[in-house]
Amino acid sequence: DKVSNGGSASDWAIYSGFARATYNYDEKYLLEFNIRNDYSSYFAKGNRSGVFPSFSAGWRISEESFMQGASDYLSNLKLRVSWGKTGNNSTGNYDWQANYATGNVVIDGEGTKGLVRKKLSNDKLHWESTATTDIGLDFGFFNNRLTGEIDYYNKYTSDILYHPELYLSMGVVGSAPENLGEVRNRGVEFTLNWNDRIGKDFEYRVGMNFSFNANKV
Repeated sequence: DKVSNGGSASDWAIYSGFARATYNYDEKYLLEFNIRNDYSSYFAKGNRSGVFPSFSAGWRISEESFMQGASDYLSNLKLRVSWGKTGNNSTGNYDWQANYATGNVVIDGEGTKGLVRKKLSNDKLHWESTATTDIGLDFGFFNNRLTGEIDYYNKYTSDILYHPELYLSMGVVGSAPENLGEVRNRGVEFTLNWNDRIGKDFEYRVGMNFSFNANKV
């Protein structure tokens, strides 16, 4: 009789810590700062940590004293600025390490089993990151019946985790992921809405939006 057995096991971990600070002065000046530190076992020691800060600031211009003369028709005017980084570790467990498999080999004319490299290693593998910048303006007129937003954004992703193709001369060995790619998205978005009612029972809303985006890989 032929008897066989098999099994597998894996072990992975991720640890995150973050801090946040906020500031609000008289509902006119708004600030927020965040920072997080992520550790992932998907990467080799020395590359497991990823630090990702972000901040946002808002200025409610309509609350300033010099805008009081426009209060009859201007309900809201707010300038927003934000920037932040996020991380991505979406690669496989142990992907930075080499894998081996058994293969048939001939030694001194006798067939036997040997070890062959199945996948390459890459101990330089690290976090993929995305930095996003947004500058926006919110406005409202006539008791916020007419509202809108204008935003400019720039989103840049770097060190994208990617499995490259290998030269055929390297045989059947698989590639290790590398931090190779870059993607940039930038554009402008504009939204305009009108909210009103006719009589006591009929409410309606009309909206429009426009967007322009440029993408480069």
